[in-house]
Amino acid sequence: MAVALALRNALYRTALSDSLSRLGHTVADVAPSVDRLELCPFNEENEPLVVLTEAPSTLRPLARALKPLRDEAGQLRCVMLEEKFDLFRLADCFSIGCHGFLLTSIPIKALSCALNFVASGHRVYPDNLGEALNGWRRDNLEHTRSNPKLTDRERHVGTEVAQGHPNKVIARDLNLSEASVKLSIQALQRKLGVRNRTQVAVALVVRGLVPTPCVRDL
Repeated sequence: MAVALALRNALYRTALSDSLSRLGHTVADVAPSVDRLELCPFNEENEPLVVLTEAPSTLRPLARALKPLRDEAGQLRCVMLEEKFDLFRLADCFSIGCHGFLLTSIPIKALSCALNFVASGHRVYPDNLGEALNGWRRDNLEHTRSNPKLTDRERHVGTEVAQGHPNKVIARDLNLSEASVKLSIQALQRKLGVRNRTQVAVALVVRGLVPTPCVRDL
């Protein structure tokens, strides 16, 4: 499985590249930032390529830098490394299309497994995600007394969103049009006071409005 490293620290890049190579990964390129990666040799391979990068302070530039790489590399997926766990950072990470959010303290073998898991089309999270969700739920019990009233459709759509399903799948599962699904998600955003579908999922789970989805611990 191919991986590209976009990491600011040159020593860290080199050490991680060597370690991943020894574990059987093909290192496509290394660079100090995503916008300086060169992935042209992998254009015609049509195999999954995972970009491993550090989480920037603002995610919009990263989203812009990933777009041309996705156009070039086809099945490109991104995993972000962060020093500390933050639930909203994780939500924002997935809102720009990343497939993984991991801590820099992750052991190298666990990182290797996570990259393989992402390459197969899944998402990966730190192992303290469940603890963070439970802690946030405990700290925000008062919100449950003032939870917004959801329609049955909004609750059903919200449950599917929390499972990570795209609108097309939700529409099929619930026998709705994609337009109806989109309207329900917009209604959930307004009622929950959040900005995007990923934050909808987090808010619904934390407030106990939908069941907690199964996650992959690493």
